[in-house]
Amino acid sequence: MRRRRAPRAGFALEVVLEKDGREVGRATTDTFGEFVIDRLEPNSSGYHLKAAGPSGRCSTQFDLADDSRYLGVMTLAAG
Repeated sequence: MRRRRAPRAGFALEVVLEKDGREVGRATTDTFGEFVIDRLEPNSSGYHLKAAGPSGRCSTQFDLADDSRYLGVMTLAAG
């Protein structure tokens, strides 16, 4: 699973992945906003991704297919 964002020096988000209310993965984005969480069951569903950093937070829900998943552009909101 990968996510891309415009580079910003020194900027990283903490990303937490949950399934059925339990944490199943955690990562920190690189300077491009990309992250990888491995060992997820192919073709599984019901994931909730939460990302948070100094400038805000965001979240999205998604299902997996066979390959890596592009989640699109995610915009942080204050609060």
